Amino acid sequence: MTERFKKYLEQEFRAIPPTKGAMDYRKATLVRLEEYAQDARIKGMTDEDAIYNLAIDSLGDFRSTLIAFNAELTDRPKRNNRRLFTAIATAVTVLIVLGLYLVTSLLHLVPWSTSWLILVGPLFAAIISLLTLNGISIAKRKSYVVPRVFLVISIVLASTFVFLVLLMLTRLPYAWFTFLAMVIVIFLSDTLIGFLTKSKLAFLESQATLIITSALLYVMLGIAHVMPWHPGWLLPALAAIAAVAALIVMLIHRSNKKKAPKVKKSELKPTTVDEKFYTEW
Repeated sequence: MTERFKKYLEQEFRAIPPTKGAMDYRKATLVRLEEYAQDARIKGMTDEDAIYNLAIDSLGDFRSTLIAFNAELTDRPKRNNRRLFTAIATAVTVLIVLGLYLVTSLLHLVPWSTSWLILVGPLFAAIISLLTLNGISIAKRKSYVVPRVFLVISIVLASTFVFLVLLMLTRLPYAWFTFLAMVIVIFLSDTLIGFLTKSKLAFLESQATLIITSALLYVMLGIAHVMPWHPGWLLPALAAIAAVAALIVMLIHRSNKKKAPKVKKSELKPTTVDEKFYTEW
């Protein structure tokens, strides 16, 4: 009976990578099966095949259990290391920022009226980092709405800080252009994500992005007197024409497109795992 259990486990444990934790779990599972079989004999069962089947059934969906076990075994050290690194990095960053703020302010290297930017910058950066990490985590579950919202918030925060720096330190007359550029960056970034995630609305979003970007550039260039208002209006007009033309081409292409049969490709990866791992007890 023990040999039958061993053969079953040797086959099932091929579903997960060979690690010491997996080997220990395999040995513990063998003990569990042997104990179940012994209890069945004590209760009066004599049919070895029936005992074997009942013992295996007691493991439930063992393949799913193995996969979940491997995921936990793999992710736990990574999570612990990530948390430790994040805690240390956060503490060090806070100390550096506070120290920099105090030193530059007390030594009058930076005026008190602008030294608060030293605190605002890292705060915005911390929020953006948190949004980015959570957005990536959610995106791994094939859900992209929340990550795209997080991206917009991050761009708004970054743009606001850039505007504050330009306004407080450089006194540029067109510092508020930062917010117009912010809208362009938001549309461009969101459209890029739409294409990367194969969103059905990605093409339409790209057309809206083209028109809005050209209109905002027209406004900024005109106000800054880089380009005359006339015939500068051709910039958004041509962009709109290009967007409509692209839409027409897309519709014609889709109407003429023939669905090609999907070919499934299976790749057999050679294994370099030592067979001794699966048979060593």
